[in-house]
Parts: sequence; C-alpha cells; structure tokens
Amino acid sequence: MKKVVAEEKEHELNSDGFLQIVRKYSSIEELTPDILHEFIDKIVVHHREKVQKIEIYYNML
Repeated sequence: MKKVVAEEKEHELNSDGFLQIVRKYSSIEELTPDILHEFIDKIVVHHREKVQKIEIYYNML
C-alpha cells in the first residue's frame, strides 16, 4: 500500500511540473525547437514493418 501511495505522489508531482510548462506556453504563436525540447523528452522511431511505430515520451519533469 505504501508503494502505491508513493507512486501516486510521484505521478502528481510529475503532472504539476508538466502543467507548469503548459501554462508557460499557453499562448504560443510559433512552435520552436526550444519549446519542443521542453515538452518532449525523446522520440523513438521503430523499424517499419506493416506500419511504422513511433513513441513520444513527454518531459514530465
């Protein structure tokens, strides 16, 4: 039970950090590389089979 509570607290902190970034850029007019770097941690592009799988990992701080 303690583990579940700790994970929920961590998730809440991560969400708060992400929301701070969203508020900072709430009225952007142009998407720049700097803004993308704040929102996205990494992008993984897998080898294409029938379809190409792409995973986007958001920077949740």
